[in-house]
Amino acid sequence: LNRLTAGYYQNPNNPYSKENTESLAYDLNGNITNLYRTSVIGGNTTATVIDNLQYTYQGNRLTRLDDESGNPSGYEAVSSFSTAINYDANGNMTNMPGKGIMEIQYNYLNLPKQINLDQGGSPFTSSYMYGADGTKVKKTTVSTVSGHQSSITTTEETDYLDGFQYLHKETVSSGGGGNPGEIFPMASAERAMEMEAYSVRPEDTTTISLKTQDLQFFPTAEGFYDYTKDQYIYSYKDHLGNARVSFGRTSAGVLEIVDSNDY
Repeated sequence: LNRLTAGYYQNPNNPYSKENTESLAYDLNGNITNLYRTSVIGGNTTATVIDNLQYTYQGNRLTRLDDESGNPSGYEAVSSFSTAINYDANGNMTNMPGKGIMEIQYNYLNLPKQINLDQGGSPFTSSYMYGADGTKVKKTTVSTVSGHQSSITTTEETDYLDGFQYLHKETVSSGGGGNPGEIFPMASAERAMEMEAYSVRPEDTTTISLKTQDLQFFPTAEGFYDYTKDQYIYSYKDHLGNARVSFGRTSAGVLEIVDSNDY
């Protein structure tokens, strides 16, 4: 069936370490039933199992995904949630708790209108608005991150207008009680895989508005114009129209690559 069943990477300096290996198994319909991966973590030279994924299907539809490796370095999942995957009558996925996707709601065009996430105590909601033809015209995200003294709710509204993209962002801090300007680390921002820090003010509720609706960028024949950075971005695209490399000039006139996708 011309299916990939295994792949091996050997370090030239230590070819017997088998630092990165991958093997796959399939059912008769070509669906992946098992994915096994090993990798070196944290600069070690000994390979560690990072994935041992078991796929369960019903009518060629994935209904469960379990990682028996017990290692979060590979497949990232919220371990306290179910690994089941559910669908509606139209075949749209309605939730995947193992990835923190608690609910997906759809409109009459079967387009997602609201997605509710829970990344281990950090709720995140993303809502979408479309035109009658299904073109997305607006996205609203609301995220809440709690610290040791307060919680911060960030609302971002993105408007799409014929290639022009506008953003309005508002942050509300609830709680406080610390010293003015005190910085404290927040829970891990799971969607970015980074730690974030905010300034806590002594007021119980502080609203911080970052400008009015701001133009972010608009398309050009060669790429797009980054309005926030006052910079033209040029893109090399493949035969399918995907941008593989995007580059522009810095304020000093030096060329720099701002994005690359060599997949």
